[in-house]
Amino acid sequence: MSELIHDKVVKEILQELVGELGKKQLFAESLVNNYLQDLVAQAQLLVKSGSRVEDLQEYYLQEFRGNIMDSVVEALIKSSEFKDSLYKKSYERLKAFGDENKSYQDLFTEIYEDETYLNEIFVRLVEETEGVAITSAKQLQELTGITEIYGYWDEEKGETVPYGDKKPTKKQAQDIAFKQIEATFTSAMSYRYSKALEDILEAGGKYKDLLQVKPSYFNLPDTWTGCLPTDQYSSILWAIENAFLIGEPNTSVRPDLKTIAQEIQAPYSVLMDAHKICNKWKLQS
Repeated sequence: MSELIHDKVVKEILQELVGELGKKQLFAESLVNNYLQDLVAQAQLLVKSGSRVEDLQEYYLQEFRGNIMDSVVEALIKSSEFKDSLYKKSYERLKAFGDENKSYQDLFTEIYEDETYLNEIFVRLVEETEGVAITSAKQLQELTGITEIYGYWDEEKGETVPYGDKKPTKKQAQDIAFKQIEATFTSAMSYRYSKALEDILEAGGKYKDLLQVKPSYFNLPDTWTGCLPTDQYSSILWAIENAFLIGEPNTSVRPDLKTIAQEIQAPYSVLMDAHKICNKWKLQS
């Protein structure tokens, strides 16, 4: 999706969730209140330990301005409300873009490679237009006719800019095209797989139910690359993380790991692995 459209969609959704200035929505207000309650609890413990309120005032003011508000925004973006709205609006905008007599090549230039939901929308739109279910990268390429890519589209320059120092050869352009189509297909299928796992959890499903859903059901191999999940187990871990905000440090926003393990009837080690994989990603990003 072009930066302009992407930014517009994100801005619209955040405004819907947060509300206009002075008119906070209940969803955002509840998040802020949860963080404030956690902050107050921390302050009370420190006062009991002998710290003076005056000494804590500036520290907690800075904490609220910085880490807490950053955490609230992060929690908003990770919420199901935000993600559902983002997908729906993005689908509508991309479908309208494609309906304006645009080619699949034009539509493809609107997709951010690292956004799995955008890749899934691209595949979905091709499926809906062609009236078939796409089960491989080869089929996706045949249907779209995207067989050569010579660079990326630069909106400011109004031209295609080569990835390297010079324009690639025809063979190189064909290799680039297939690699990008393959990455798009894998990303799209990984999104569908992850969404299915998250839906199971949101519906009250258990860990054993997650194990029954195989990557092959979504045309994925045993292992893949280019996404946060890379196999069945990591897909399950990320689904649990997304469903329960495992990486969220504020325990007033999420239950503790043992409670989650009991709720989904999973070994505690699975929740620990979900916590580790999330923290590892945070350190790398």
